[in-house]
Amino acid sequence: MAERWTDKREQFLRHYVSCGFNATEAARRAGYRFPNKQGPALVKLGIFQERLDDFMREVQMSREECLMRMARIVRTGMTRFYTRDAPGARPRIDWDAVLDSEDSDLVLGIRPTPTGVTLVGMDRLRALEMVAKSHALFVERVLEERADQAVSNAALEQALERLRAYRDENAEAICDWRERVRQAGAEGHGDTGSAD
Repeated sequence: MAERWTDKREQFLRHYVSCGFNATEAARRAGYRFPNKQGPALVKLGIFQERLDDFMREVQMSREECLMRMARIVRTGMTRFYTRDAPGARPRIDWDAVLDSEDSDLVLGIRPTPTGVTLVGMDRLRALEMVAKSHALFVERVLEERADQAVSNAALEQALERLRAYRDENAEAICDWRERVRQAGAEGHGDTGSAD
């Protein structure tokens, strides 16, 4: 095989990456006649390895891009996709804003509520925590309460995890409570909830 790069080899390379680096399957998908022989042979070519390295560098996310994406999550609240028909009126989802916004990819979905639906966005607090860690705002140290007792960073992490679990448990309890209130209202007064 001559060491020149072709469109078919580029197709093979893309399948190779998407198939979990399976040379035979990639060759089959790229249309090679003898995929179990040609696939492994193509991978051994020097030109293939060079192009694979270039391709991986192209698709790899840089540190700066990671931080920019996390910053978008932190800065974009779901409230930007809501509007009011009049001052003091209940907010409703502005579907045109959701569809037309360049930040609509941060909307994970919708969740039913007793009065309609609400938008579910990415976890802004988690993204902020990751940005803060990347800036070394959480310093790993041992804090001394007394000379004979120290609190390690691992203990602090465990406490933080317990707080997150508590928050998650309460969120479920609140959702359950809201559902019971909605059902009680629907049974007593008819279902008057609106879908935003």
